[in-house]
Amino acid sequence: MEPEILYILGLALLVGGGLGWVIGRLWGGTGAAVLVVVLLVAVGVLAAMGQRAPGWDGIAYAVLAFLFAAPAALGALLGGWLGTRRRNRRRQRRAAQQADAP
Repeated sequence: MEPEILYILGLALLVGGGLGWVIGRLWGGTGAAVLVVVLLVAVGVLAAMGQRAPGWDGIAYAVLAFLFAAPAALGALLGGWLGTRRRNRRRQRRAAQQADAP
C-alpha cells in the first residue's frame, strides 16, 4: 500500500479520535456513542451508494466509505472511550475531595 494512503487513513483516524475525545469529555459516553453511530451510518450509506452507482462513481463512494468514514468511526470510538473515561475519573476525584473536605 502506498504511504500516501496510509497517511490518509492515519489522518482520518486522528481526526475522528480527537473529535471523539472532545465529545467524550464534554458530553460523556452518550455523545461519543452518537458520534460513532452517525459515522457508521455514513459508512453504510456510502457503501450502499457505491454499490448502486456505476463505474468510477461507485469506486469513489467506496473510497469515501472505507478510507475516510470507517477509520474516523474507529478513531471516534477509541477517542470517545478515552475521553469518557477521563471525565468519569475526574468526577470521582472531585467527589472524593469534596467528601474529605470538612
